Amino acid sequence: MPVTLRKGAGWLGAIPVGGEVDVWLPPASVPAADTVLALAGFRRLSAPGFNRHRFYLAFEAGRWLKIDAKLGAPATAEAAAAPVAGRRRWSPARLAAAVAQRRPLGGRRLGPMVALLGPDGAGKSSIAMALQSEIPIAVTVIYLGWRPRRPHVARAKASLEPRTVSPFRECAFVLYQAVRAWRKLLPGYLAAWRGDIVLLDRHPLEVLAIQPRRSPTARNLERLVFGRLIPRPDVLVLLDASGAVLFARKGEQTPALLEEWRQRYLEVLVPRGAVVVSTAGPVQESIASVSEIIFRALAARRRW
Repeated sequence: MPVTLRKGAGWLGAIPVGGEVDVWLPPASVPAADTVLALAGFRRLSAPGFNRHRFYLAFEAGRWLKIDAKLGAPATAEAAAAPVAGRRRWSPARLAAAVAQRRPLGGRRLGPMVALLGPDGAGKSSIAMALQSEIPIAVTVIYLGWRPRRPHVARAKASLEPRTVSPFRECAFVLYQAVRAWRKLLPGYLAAWRGDIVLLDRHPLEVLAIQPRRSPTARNLERLVFGRLIPRPDVLVLLDASGAVLFARKGEQTPALLEEWRQRYLEVLVPRGAVVVSTAGPVQESIASVSEIIFRALAARRRW
């Protein structure tokens, strides 16, 4: 099976984190390449709009690996620089390929929706940012937390929280949160449809574990809206550490309260299918564990 290196590392073992190797692959060698790479743990990514490319992805020994195989013979510098006679800049076929490259022409969602859950200090944002730089395909991160990131915005929006136990006000606030969650989720599902891995930093399901509404009517509405009417991600990843560790990282709340929230997360979300990943140890171990979960979710969504 002849393969010519285009660019990248000379050997897969030298690929940097998040890197890839480009090769030329003769069309006649495609079946053999698919078989050999599948045995080596690589999965082929369907890539609408890239008819002359075949992409292979793997996750091994805590890192992502990607191969971009271009079909055909290696081009010389002279041939690459020479103009092609009669080529039109645009054609219906090239336009369709460009559209397909951005939005796959099919009804199946290719990318997984993965929610990272956990109390303050569990490492959700840090792990999401690390994964965005390490995964060698498109990753979209969406923050679904209610608490704004800037203090002055937090003070302004804090006034929206109901100050009484009025069932009417609490129910209205639940509906407002649902609309806000849908507004943020829709772009994420569009990104997942075209093949991005979508990481959700928090999810409305967390409300069922901590700080539910006070009145019974609002709590029941909350269970219905957040538990049934808002689509559940393909994977719930619960980042877990003790209350003392969580407090030491961010200094928010108290160790006792964080430990109470941690237990509530485990009690409420694990029965709903959440996968628990410990973040008490080295951060790279947590990133590798979440990466493996994402790779399995991607394999379940994509047509390999």
